[in-house]
Parts: sequence; C-alpha cells; structure tokens
Amino acid sequence: MKRKFRGNRYTKTAEFGNNVVSGLNGENVTPATSSNNAGTPDSASKTKLSNSDDVYSSAEHENEPVTLKEELSTRNGIATKLIVLGVNCNCSNPFYKSKKCKGDLFESNVRFVYGMRAIGKGPTAAKLLCGILDLPQPLSGMNKYTEVIGIAVGTVAEASMKTAAEEAIQLNDGDKNIPVAFYGTWQKRGHTSKNSVTAATSVDSGKVLDFEVLTKHCFKCNFPTEEHNYDKKNYEDTSGRMEAAAAVKIWNRSEKDRNVCYTELLGDGDSVALKRVVEENPYKKKEIRQIEFVGHVQKIMGTRLRKLKHHEHSTPEAVMEVVKPIYRDLDHPDLLRKCLHGKTQNPNESFNNLTFTRLPKNVFVVLKILQWNVNYAVISFNEGNFGRFKVLQELYISPGPNAVKTSKFLDKVRIKKSHHAAELSTKEVRVHKRKRLLKENEEMELVPAYGARCH
Repeated sequence: MKRKFRGNRYTKTAEFGNNVVSGLNGENVTPATSSNNAGTPDSASKTKLSNSDDVYSSAEHENEPVTLKEELSTRNGIATKLIVLGVNCNCSNPFYKSKKCKGDLFESNVRFVYGMRAIGKGPTAAKLLCGILDLPQPLSGMNKYTEVIGIAVGTVAEASMKTAAEEAIQLNDGDKNIPVAFYGTWQKRGHTSKNSVTAATSVDSGKVLDFEVLTKHCFKCNFPTEEHNYDKKNYEDTSGRMEAAAAVKIWNRSEKDRNVCYTELLGDGDSVALKRVVEENPYKKKEIRQIEFVGHVQKIMGTRLRKLKHHEHSTPEAVMEVVKPIYRDLDHPDLLRKCLHGKTQNPNESFNNLTFTRLPKNVFVVLKILQWNVNYAVISFNEGNFGRFKVLQELYISPGPNAVKTSKFLDKVRIKKSHHAAELSTKEVRVHKRKRLLKENEEMELVPAYGARCH
C-alpha cells in the first residue's frame, strides 16, 4: 500500500512578515520586486499605473472625469492593456495591468501557468478554467512559460537537495559518509513503462537528496517532421533495469554535486541497484553496504509463513520441519544486523505518492514535464509550501499577502495531519482495520462461487 504524503516531520511552519519571508533555518529572504528585477528596462514605466488608485490619482487627470477602456488588440493571455481617457481632453494614458517579471513575461501569465502546473493541469484545463471564470483565454502556447518556470523550479529544487545533504551531514555527526534510502518507481505499472523516477532520501532526515528521471521515449522518433530541442530519450535498455541505471548515476555524482558519499544503501533485499553500484565502484576505496528495509523483511517472512496454511502435511511434526528453515533465516545474524537501524522506505513511498498525485500514472507525459513535476515534488516534500515562494522569487515575483496566508494555512493543516497520523492510537486503528479487511478477504475466498458453471 502506497504511503500518502502527510508532510515531512522535519519541515517546520514558515513564519512570514509583511516584507520578509522567514526561512526554515531562520534566514530572511526579501521578496523580489519588479522595479529591481524587471524583465525589461522600461518595465517600470509600463507598470507605474498598475492599480486603480494610481489611475485616478494621476496628475494628468486630477479633478477631471475619465473613462477606462481595454485595448483588445494588445491582450497577452490574461494580461490586459488598459487606456485612461480624459473626457474633456484628447490625452490618453495606456498601461498594462500586469507587471513584467523574469524572461520579459507578464507576471499574471506566469502565475497562472505556474498554478496550473502546480496542480498537475495543462493547457486544456487552463482554457476550461478561464471559460468558467469568464476570464480571457490563456496563451495558446504555454511552452515558453513552462520553460522559464521549469528552470526556476529546477534551480530551487537543486538548492533544496544540497541543503538537505548538509543537514544529513550534521545529523550524522559531521561524517560525510551517510546512509540513504533508495527506491525507484515507474510511471506506468509493470515493466513496460517508458518513464521512471528514482530517488535517494536521507535515512536520518527523510528528505530527498537526489533523484534521476529516465525515459525511453523520443519525441523526434515519434514525430520526425516536428522541430524540437528537448524530450530526447536518455535511456536505451529495458524498463526493468531503469532503477539500477539511475542508481549508478546518482552514486557517481554524489561527491561532486552533494559533497557526500552514500556508503549505506537502504533498499529491498532483492534489488539489483546495490550490485550495479558496487560494480561501478564510485568511491574507489570506500565500501558500499546494504542495510535492510525492515518492512521488506516482514513482507518476505510473512509470505513464507502464510503459505504454511495450505501445506500438505497435517501433523505438527511435519509442519515444524517446514517452519524451522523460515525461522533460521529470520534469526540469521547477518539479517538481524542489517535491521538494527529500524528504518524504512516510507519517505521514498511518500515522495513517489506526492510526485504522481499531480501526475497520474495513466497519463503519459514527456521528459520535460516529468522532470518539472519531480522537481516541484522535491520542493514540496523538503520544504513544504514555503518552497513555492522561493520559485516565485527566482522569477522576480513577490508572493503577495494572499499567497502567504494560504500557504501558512496549508502548512498548518499538513503538519497537524502528520502529527495525527503518527499518534499511537491512530496507528492501532489502522492495524485493526487492516486485520479486519484481511479476515474479510479470507472469508470471501472460502465462500463457494455462484454463477454460470460454478456448481
């Protein structure tokens, strides 16, 4: 059963002031302003009359009635150009209602595209939303905006993972040889998927340290007449070997990109990732060993014991002869030594759930969109809703009071749910529910089938 994302318990609620956003570690980040970081030199002059108070207090039309009209021919997505016309004179004062930000793009359009991508929706949903809200239709092509926003999201995600690596070193008493939990998943169920996402999380903090997205899909191969400069496949082998290939890439760049060595791998006992990494020998003289995922050991042993229910022997002595090898394996010193840490892959499962909540597994996407969503999931998983402000600041956009208020509320609710889910009483209820469902399923298997030719 996949773990639902209830928030990283190490992620604290961010505190926000009027003009300063307070970070997780107490650092202050001043929101960017369009006047200091405008997309073009003349953007300030275009946006000086960017609200109704400025319009009606303009010196040109002081004490004079004016009319306000939209210049439809210059509409840019949901960014509109308004014209202030004096009733008693022929002068006019045109201005865009939206400011400019990074890439010489209108802030309103960037916020809109960013918001749609943040909830996992694309151009079709954007058009439907604008239609229902009676807003101007968004830009026909969102690729330019997706590209600019994607770069910002990638920059913030990379910084977040580097910070997570530094935190992992501190939690490991300053030792750069850290343990990681490693887990890969495919976008499509089974071993025929063209896309895969593999992540390494810190065993101590649970935060994402690195990830790798692999795809066998090539846009050019499927549409040879179309021009493109992205979405080229970066993997050639079978889908089943994607996890191991991603592991090699993550381990090879760990020292250079994260300044750490992943010397312990927490994963499934039957995973081939460790074998491939050991063969690659990325750290030369440093040994890489596996530590066992406790849940995986429980699953294997439980499966072997459940099979005894239908064993052909009926005498206790015969059953005991079958049970002994299972308990010998469970009691083996090597296996017990690997489980002493008591850690699981739950953070990896939660991260995968967060990734594919916005990106359903029944909807195929190209490499660029998949990477965009994984980067966004890293930000949300490591830093909560506060990370969204860092993306806006990277785009030279000030978050705004409503954005701050909403994010504070969502973080508060998320952390409250996380604490509730971690309570012992809640866990006992979940265990009782699972046992009840298991018992009901077993009883259903014993009920004779009813239907055509079932007698």
